Amino acid sequence: MAILPLTAEAAGPALSLATRMRDGGLHVLLEPPGRSVKALLRSADRRQARLALLIGGDELAAGRGTVRDLARGLDLPRAVPLDLPSAELVRWVEEHSPAEAAS
Repeated sequence: MAILPLTAEAAGPALSLATRMRDGGLHVLLEPPGRSVKALLRSADRRQARLALLIGGDELAAGRGTVRDLARGLDLPRAVPLDLPSAELVRWVEEHSPAEAAS
């Protein structure tokens, strides 16, 4: 999972979310804000993240992050609530992670 803060205002909530996910045992990449969405997604893909959680102004206002399946290049239909406790975040990620691609 990669967490991508789209604005400087999203950096703090993104760090908090990454910390809670890591506390729950997930491997989480946290990108710095200030780059384009395309650059952030490209970096997450290069680092082999399967999901990317985008947090910008709209997401902060709604209290939900947009989740993108990087393998498919599609946003998931359900957004993740930004205030979930660690255990629930881990469960959400595990339930929504794409299956490994068959060779």
